[in-house]
Amino acid sequence: MEKSDFKVTKWEEKAIENETDLFPVHTVEVEYKISGILEGIAYLQYLLYYLEEDVDGQQAEARVSGFFHFKGIYKNREGTFAACENGTFEEGRLNINAQIVNATEQLKGLDGTYKYNFQGKSSELLLDFKLSDQD
Repeated sequence: MEKSDFKVTKWEEKAIENETDLFPVHTVEVEYKISGILEGIAYLQYLLYYLEEDVDGQQAEARVSGFFHFKGIYKNREGTFAACENGTFEEGRLNINAQIVNATEQLKGLDGTYKYNFQGKSSELLLDFKLSDQD
């Protein structure tokens, strides 16, 4: 399994409607700066359904569904890919199943999955990727 570090550079969250007690769904726009074997920027769109909210947000519990769009370089190949993410946010951690659904340019043929790993202040993507047309 390969690893890349990432840093959240944008997190804009808003409730879909004012009645959050009746419909606790939020939309979130996120941006990550990624470095390592995967180098570039990722843009994410999430829907969060809060099961339990906490004032500071780090102890909130939510179901998460969204899309991840990456633009950059993987193993010296430039391109983009999109992935679908589904899972939960609990105790400050994303427990996500993520699957690549499409890739373009030099990353065309990229397939695989990834997970999030949080260790203290560091954040990592754990990659299980395959390039079908590797030399």
